[in-house]
Amino acid sequence: MKAFFKTFLFIVSSFVLAVSCGKNKDGISIIGSWELCDYQTKSVTIGQQPVSVFVNFASDGTFELRQKTGSEQRFTEYTGTWNLAGDMLSGKYEDGSSWASTYTVALSGDKLTLTSSTTPAEVMTFQKAGN
Repeated sequence: MKAFFKTFLFIVSSFVLAVSCGKNKDGISIIGSWELCDYQTKSVTIGQQPVSVFVNFASDGTFELRQKTGSEQRFTEYTGTWNLAGDMLSGKYEDGSSWASTYTVALSGDKLTLTSSTTPAEVMTFQKAGN
């Protein structure tokens, strides 16, 4: 379980130095607030614990991540910077440590899918918050 969250945190941290207006040259924009709605991996069993993850990618290249797992009563918060180059997302946490992976970004309507570059890949799907 800890490995999942470390990986997830590193993923979210990979959003370093946003491009102007929050879009890259391919027109992908992840600016806004997102809520985790699906997580898939072939290497880890997460179990039946509830997981809540919210992330906000700001246009200034910073992110705020809040997560709560299992019986935790409070959200844990993480901040840092992100970068989107083409369809590749990377980032760093506020302490300067890089995310554990880079992520391929796919955007379809109000769904954001992040696929890790690790083997086997982790696939996280987020829905635009408020929908």
